[in-house]
Amino acid sequence: MSEAGEKLDPLWAEFDRLVIELRGVALRLFAGRGCFGEFTVLPGTAKCAADLVADTVGNLLVEGYWHPGTGGENPFPIAYRMMYRDFLDLIKSRAHTETQTVAPADAEKLPSPQSSAEQKRAEAELTVASFRRPLANDPQALQLLDLQLTGVEKRADQAREMKITEQEVTNIKRRLMYKIHRWEQSFWDNRDQ
Repeated sequence: MSEAGEKLDPLWAEFDRLVIELRGVALRLFAGRGCFGEFTVLPGTAKCAADLVADTVGNLLVEGYWHPGTGGENPFPIAYRMMYRDFLDLIKSRAHTETQTVAPADAEKLPSPQSSAEQKRAEAELTVASFRRPLANDPQALQLLDLQLTGVEKRADQAREMKITEQEVTNIKRRLMYKIHRWEQSFWDNRDQ
């Protein structure tokens, strides 16, 4: 900090002036969306007014639109446009538009979350759905997965349902495990490239 009587460096004076101006604009933008205060987060975005200001100043510096302390043009007009467009991107984002804010009194009326068994079943259905395309040419493997989802877990019951022998069920399971392993391997190999 500067002592009384010392002059503030022009670089910091210009920086402080811009941050104060942008902070006022950001607070008004967020207040228009019901987010009052500098650190109140806009639902679904993980951004607050202070973050928006910091991002805007950082973008100005990184992109070369502003060189503080050089006595150049006032950076506020371009900074305002950048910040306003970033704010519009935030409020139009899918995460923000699909986020629902519920008052604490209304939260009691919401249905309770799924039980762990229901959640595991939903996750299993998603997993099987992700394997449908790679296993499209193996109808027996898909039928076996569907039987697993419906709760038929014993090999003898699966063989009876599929009208095949227990050894054939074992062979299908081995083939299925190999295909899933290869599919996962190709996924990770492609991800690293």
